Amino acid sequence: MEPMTKHKANILLTKPITMENNYIKIILMACCVLFASHLNAQFRFGDKPSIGQTLNVDPVTGVATFLLDFNTDKPSSSWSADPEISISFQKCQTNRGFQSKVYESDDPAASTIFNDDFKVRRWNSNENAVHMASIDSMEAIFDKWAEKYAGTEDSVKNTIWKPSACLFDVNGDPDNQAFGTHPGQYKKVEYGYQFSFSGTAVISDIEFELDTYDAGNTGQTASYDLIVAIGSESNIVSTIEDIYVTGSGQKTVKVAEAIGMDYAEFSNQKVYFWVSTEGTGTPIARDSFDPTIVFDNMTVAYQLPVWVNPPAGAVGNSILDNLDDPLVAPEGVATLTSIHLQTTSRLGELVITNDLQDPSVKLLDFLESGALKANDGSGNYTVDVPYTIEPAIYDEFAGQWTKARITVGAPAEGTIDDDMMLYFNATPRSAALEFARIELDAGTRIWFDYYMKGDVPLGSLLYVGALGPDSPIPSDSVTIDQLEAAGYTVTLIDDNDVSDGGYDYSPYDAVVFGESTSSSRVVAFGKTDNYPIPAVILEPLAVRDDKWGWITDRADFTENRDCLEGTNSFTILDTTHYITSIYNQGQVIDWTTAICGMPETIAAFGFDLDPYVDGAMALAKNNSTAVTTPNLWAIPAGTAVEGGTKTTDHKIVLLGIHEFGIYGKDDDMTEYATEDFYTLLTRSVEWVLMSDPVASKGNLLYVGALGPDNPILSDSVSIAQIEAAGYTVTLVDDNDVTDGGYDYSPYDAVVFGESTSSSRVVAFGTIDNYPIPAVILEPLAVRDDKWGWITDRADFTENRDCLEGTNSFTILDNTHYITSEFEQDQVIDWTTAICGMPETIAAFGFDLGKYVDGAIPLAKNNSTAVTTPNLWAVPTGSSVEGGTKTTEHKIVLLGIHEFGIYGKDEDMTEYATDDFYTLLTRSIDWVLQEDVVEPVANLLYVGAQGPANVVPSDSVSIDQLEQAGYAVTLIDDNEVAAGGYDYSGYDAVVFGESCSSSNVVAFGNTDKFPIPCLMFEPLSVRTDKWGWVVNPDPGTYGNSDYPGFKEDRDCQEGTTSLQILNSSHYITSDYMQDEVIPWSTATCGTPETIFAFGFNINQDMSGGIPLAKNNSLGIADANLWAMPAGTTVTGDTVTTEHRLVVFGIHELGIYGKDDDMTEYATPEFYNLMLRSVEWILGNGDDGVVGTAEKPEITRNILAYPNPTKEQVRLRFDLETAGTANLYLSNMMGQRIEIFRNQQFFTGTNEVEVDLSRLTPGVYVYQLEAEGKAFVGKLMIAE
Repeated sequence: MEPMTKHKANILLTKPITMENNYIKIILMACCVLFASHLNAQFRFGDKPSIGQTLNVDPVTGVATFLLDFNTDKPSSSWSADPEISISFQKCQTNRGFQSKVYESDDPAASTIFNDDFKVRRWNSNENAVHMASIDSMEAIFDKWAEKYAGTEDSVKNTIWKPSACLFDVNGDPDNQAFGTHPGQYKKVEYGYQFSFSGTAVISDIEFELDTYDAGNTGQTASYDLIVAIGSESNIVSTIEDIYVTGSGQKTVKVAEAIGMDYAEFSNQKVYFWVSTEGTGTPIARDSFDPTIVFDNMTVAYQLPVWVNPPAGAVGNSILDNLDDPLVAPEGVATLTSIHLQTTSRLGELVITNDLQDPSVKLLDFLESGALKANDGSGNYTVDVPYTIEPAIYDEFAGQWTKARITVGAPAEGTIDDDMMLYFNATPRSAALEFARIELDAGTRIWFDYYMKGDVPLGSLLYVGALGPDSPIPSDSVTIDQLEAAGYTVTLIDDNDVSDGGYDYSPYDAVVFGESTSSSRVVAFGKTDNYPIPAVILEPLAVRDDKWGWITDRADFTENRDCLEGTNSFTILDTTHYITSIYNQGQVIDWTTAICGMPETIAAFGFDLDPYVDGAMALAKNNSTAVTTPNLWAIPAGTAVEGGTKTTDHKIVLLGIHEFGIYGKDDDMTEYATEDFYTLLTRSVEWVLMSDPVASKGNLLYVGALGPDNPILSDSVSIAQIEAAGYTVTLVDDNDVTDGGYDYSPYDAVVFGESTSSSRVVAFGTIDNYPIPAVILEPLAVRDDKWGWITDRADFTENRDCLEGTNSFTILDNTHYITSEFEQDQVIDWTTAICGMPETIAAFGFDLGKYVDGAIPLAKNNSTAVTTPNLWAVPTGSSVEGGTKTTEHKIVLLGIHEFGIYGKDEDMTEYATDDFYTLLTRSIDWVLQEDVVEPVANLLYVGAQGPANVVPSDSVSIDQLEQAGYAVTLIDDNEVAAGGYDYSGYDAVVFGESCSSSNVVAFGNTDKFPIPCLMFEPLSVRTDKWGWVVNPDPGTYGNSDYPGFKEDRDCQEGTTSLQILNSSHYITSDYMQDEVIPWSTATCGTPETIFAFGFNINQDMSGGIPLAKNNSLGIADANLWAMPAGTTVTGDTVTTEHRLVVFGIHELGIYGKDDDMTEYATPEFYNLMLRSVEWILGNGDDGVVGTAEKPEITRNILAYPNPTKEQVRLRFDLETAGTANLYLSNMMGQRIEIFRNQQFFTGTNEVEVDLSRLTPGVYVYQLEAEGKAFVGKLMIAE
């Protein structure tokens, strides 16, 4: 049975819709035709390509033509022997309705017999004939079966001497098949066929072809009889003997004609017929085979009832609705309403059912009398239609209603065309839109979703005027009338009530201040009460400095009482805003029809909020020639007002007008306000009450078995829940993605519904390589014949017996985001479906843990047949498909069965629970979440300015550190200058070169280097700072001032490059010894001058390791130094507990300043910075210069050949004998030990390394001897 379709139709509830007006609608619906269900044993009328069954229905006339030509879409069965015998039986599933039985003898009590894989035993189930090219081919396959299973019990499961129900190729044509059963050694053969024409009129005979496919080897013929029954199997109306004799050639049989009946007598009946034989009469023997007959081209036509209104035509299982015109009625009050029902060609009963979606809720009541009124011929529905009613009954114990049902009897004879109104009571529960589903079955069954909502006020408004309700100001009265007509409830009060502040605004959704209000009495709403609810202010003076203090009084406020030209009109300034969006940009609208001075003078207002209220939106301006600023402003929630001293929690609209333009005063009692004015007013109220639109949580692609024109119901309800969770969803048919190459790029994630064909999810993984995050409800996706994540059924369970526990899950891991709302080991119901009532729910389990490293089992189906989880979370970077691919995105597998979400065929009920939808939506949330990456370390970064005004050179350096995975906190160097700063929350500190050198002193001298440190400020080491480099001979600045310290400001050649002095240290190990690298791309003097630094830390202390020096001609000493932990510094008075790096550079070489906002630092500079941070945090060895007793690797080292394929030789010199270690690391950081503690000798050593087990790529080799190492790069070629 194909799934239900849901169609939209605009159903008028008060008058009939003509068939003519709906032809186009019905023809469009034919594109997704679904046919009425005929369950039990008879044919399921519909397309079934596996058995060659088609049904063509004219959706307008309702004429249906059924054809069963047995032309299957399955290939012929076959065998192969490469290397072992493999046999493929191509099974062709039936669509019920026919059977083939062969008996062991002619005894009436004899049992039936069949080959195990060739069964068409029952017409009440989907059985499987097997496609065979011919009987000779079948016999050859059976021989191979016997050979494959020789000596086992399986050898006789399929054999030539037992019956085989097949689709045989006709005349060797692989595209043309007929159905028959090879009887084997047996004689008594019976074919049965069953049709249900309930509610339909048969308009042609049941016709089929009979032919002899194979004569057998007995040399005899067999005679077949035709037996026909109507209504029930036992009600046999005719038996025609010898309807066919084998060997007599092809014969066409027309059932009604053969038994002498009119085929019209089959209408509204079940029809059964059998074609049977007692055989040739020859003895039963395993090498004796009677003839084989075949059936072909079985066809019949019948007239389906047609729904003219609702306009489903003959499209059974359609769902229509009145969503475009829902009932709006008082909330909680039963309201009489109606639906127009119109059919043609109804033959059986018309049954109308209140098909409760939730049995605990009854929104509709059928009338015990007067529910159906027929057309009296003049378009009036006044004629009572007889019916019986089965009323709804409430079961107090279960808390549920039964389904009310109205039945209109079948016509006494022939068919009838209905034209009637169905009257019933509908009771909306709330202002939320909801529907009650009505099932309409006239032989073609459809559903109608009757939408309704309660008529509740749009909002409760407080209206503040100059006078209260006992004596309202006319301008307020007419304004309130308009607001009430728009659907609001309005309470009017006197402005004295709010004048002192403290008024209780809580019962109201918004307030409107009329222009009659005294401006001094609106002050407290803002000044005292702090704008407590949304507001529309018609009093223009409210914003002035002496009121709310939004603007500088009259300097930005215009009030003109001269009633100049244009005073009675506005110009629209902004049509992008909701309030003014119905107008055109620059459009001039009249807000009042008043004429100045006749008798009243109309004032005009304008005020400029722009300089004072950031975010205020100017929407319109009064056209008075004296006014230049807008008078209609929208203030969003969260706007800073009153000079930035307050923030509005709610939206506010200011519409500055004069009350005399709304309604005249005294002798001039005339309403002047125009429709445009009231439009601006009501849309202003609507806007202040609107929730700001919530951005979609994500743009999802949903793949189902059918697309948006005809969605599967399990997909529809799932999509509705996903959209309710805040996602935007696009539904596509799984055929769109089946071949791979689908463009997933517009979407944030994809959901594959369980309705999806498992073969059509394959390309997402195997071809498209899991291109976006995914939630997969199709459980078969992971199998070996799909994505290849698991070893097929060995680790995959699919149980269709609907055993105990199938409808529930056990939570296996509540520490994961997806399942964190549940308790560990909690059992939750995922569906309320009850197995077999009417659908069977399958249960699934699969063990990803064996094959997908990192897959996280979260829940398991509780079926007693399932032992493995069915809910798995697969993180980004998981290795899948046998380790051949790595997922770049998260994936969730939630293996369920669609019938547990929404029933099928006659069982149109939503079963999925809130807990299921929680798991589904949280799965989507999780696959879209960024992985929470723990920082590599927490760094404190000290710069010249804090985060509010960060120095550019610090900003780009911090960016690089954060991209490398560090959490970085920036502070101003003044915070550490006095010492005593709490460094305990950090793993290391980086001092930017922007720091004042005097502000870094305390870190060393006072705080004693409390944590690892990277220091970019080169002056830190001087004797007047940390005291590392002593100054014995003060002189001119930059020359002899600090003999151990050099600062060159001449920007000489080489200033922007560095020379590597020690490539064996961790920090500089990416470079070659003496390699020159650029650290800055800046050009001296254009526009900045770059300083160069050098300092000899070991002048007055020992233990510093020089790693690189600035290449400026004016610099001789290193500017990059590493100090291991335990180094004695500051004149032998302080020993560092942590590693330190001093890297003396100039900030203008990192990032230009002032007009030169350019980043100059090179990747090489950032590499040294990052490796310095890594080293001070503990990576690499201390790299202390060794003693003479320890082996030392010299520069004389060679790796050859390089590149290489399978082996490499390393040649190196040691000054003394000792042990050494060799490691290789790939680009992922994986370290491979080659040898450890291997003995080597003084002088030249050579070692050969086998690389054959390593994959091609770039590796880093590290040769270590007593803590000293040489690192180089090695290329392993393919």
